[in-house]
Amino acid sequence: MELTILQMPQCPYVEVAADNVSQAAAKLGIQSNTIVLKDRNELLKLAPTPYGIYGVIYKGRLISYHRLTIHTATKRLKELMHK
Repeated sequence: MELTILQMPQCPYVEVAADNVSQAAAKLGIQSNTIVLKDRNELLKLAPTPYGIYGVIYKGRLISYHRLTIHTATKRLKELMHK
């Protein structure tokens, strides 16, 4: 899986953020996987950033830890696809 979204159900905006990235990835034909972290131990083990309630990893690289619009996520993913 090239794109992984990590999220915790701590804030309702995190779900919107994850959906935006998933939709952008689908537009570009990128399969995405969303992992809902259930507790602190999973967060410490898997989160690539201290801002642990949300993170987007593409090809092993953290590309966002904050909400992106569908348009911005699509643009960012397009740029990274060609690197």
